[in-house]
Amino acid sequence: MEKIIETKNLTKKIKGKPLVEEINLSIAKGEICGLIGPNGAGKTTIMKLLTGLLIPTSGEVKLNQWNVHKQRKEAMRSVGAIIESPIFFEFMTGRGMLLNLARLHGLNKQERQDKVAEALTIVGLDGRGDEKIRTYSLGMKQRLGIAQALLGNPEIVILDEPANGLDPMGMRELRELILQLNKEKNITFLISSHLLDELQKICSTLVIIKQGNVLFYGKQEEIYDKTENNLEDIFIGMMT
Repeated sequence: MEKIIETKNLTKKIKGKPLVEEINLSIAKGEICGLIGPNGAGKTTIMKLLTGLLIPTSGEVKLNQWNVHKQRKEAMRSVGAIIESPIFFEFMTGRGMLLNLARLHGLNKQERQDKVAEALTIVGLDGRGDEKIRTYSLGMKQRLGIAQALLGNPEIVILDEPANGLDPMGMRELRELILQLNKEKNITFLISSHLLDELQKICSTLVIIKQGNVLFYGKQEEIYDKTENNLEDIFIGMMT
């Protein structure tokens, strides 16, 4: 299968202390990959390295065969990412904010309008796009963040804790949206989350890290055995 996210011995150190060390991933196009680890394990660091927001101490990252740190512009053309909390201007409408962001993709006025309308429809905000963002629920803001990530027609979407603070209905809507985009547009997702039951429902592949090191990387079914098929229990066992 075509590999769309690849890292080779990816390492980031600060003052000699490794944040992540020799991370080797090879994620195929169309996969939904869950990135799991306790606070401080290095999840956000990995995502920032993947998107060129951090420069690695050693090793390399390739997205769609492009080296992120040597050919970032080309590599990021196929990527949409929401790392840490998405930033919104609460006084703007959802549509207005997306139209501003769409300018970054070199679209003309009509193309921007069409693309924003499409993104709002995909995430289920087409009926609320002309309302102020300050009136949005947390779940709506998360969906608006995903709409933002979709503006450039990405093949890869990277989401850092997208379900934080969502109620059960919001989590279900987010899960269904990710599965829909994966199925209909073949978008590859890399998602970090503490909500292991949610990842268990949607991920084909898992990466489990502790103190910057990979403890498990493979298909989700490979982590279970005949006596244990609960991801949360397996994760806790690996952390202790």
